[in-house]
Amino acid sequence: MGSQLDTIKVGKKEVWAYVTACITSFNSGCKELTIRARGDAISKAVDVVNSLERSFLKKIDIKDIKISSDELEDGDKKIWKSAIEIRIAIS
Repeated sequence: MGSQLDTIKVGKKEVWAYVTACITSFNSGCKELTIRARGDAISKAVDVVNSLERSFLKKIDIKDIKISSDELEDGDKKIWKSAIEIRIAIS
């Protein structure tokens, strides 16, 4: 953390854990963050950004939103998982 661009990977933890990670990163001097999630965690990533904007950091700029599909291997099968990256910055 503390670099110009950090990535927060959203997974199984509660939303507040990722909100706290974002705030900590911004307080450490980070100017932009990428919040990344796959599959079922996509809605949680959106909740993280909304929580930051509504409750903690009123001046957030959403710089970019990318949606994609990641190819993963499940044993001998290849599966595709939807993914999202939301790039935010403090204004």
